[in-house]
Amino acid sequence: MAYCFENANKDLDVKNIYADDYFKAVFGDKEDSSVKEFFKNHFEKTNVGYKLTMNEVEKDLKDKYYKEEERIWNHKCAMKNEAMKLLNKYFYDLWD
Repeated sequence: MAYCFENANKDLDVKNIYADDYFKAVFGDKEDSSVKEFFKNHFEKTNVGYKLTMNEVEKDLKDKYYKEEERIWNHKCAMKNEAMKLLNKYFYDLWD
């Protein structure tokens, strides 16, 4: 049960292998050293506020990235559901 709950909440350990390539394609190869520099390079002022400027990503990379995100999400949901089933099944046994 503990294993399932741990795997359901692992945000940092499970990483999308396409994330670096995807975000480089969206925001460009240049790394911004500060938040101020990021806003200066990626936002443009409009008459109603600011607009985030992003590059268009190749369809193949975009599909791979989102399929991997979906796989990670489904795994987390399956672990959560399994943990809840085990908790329901053995709830009263935890105190004995």
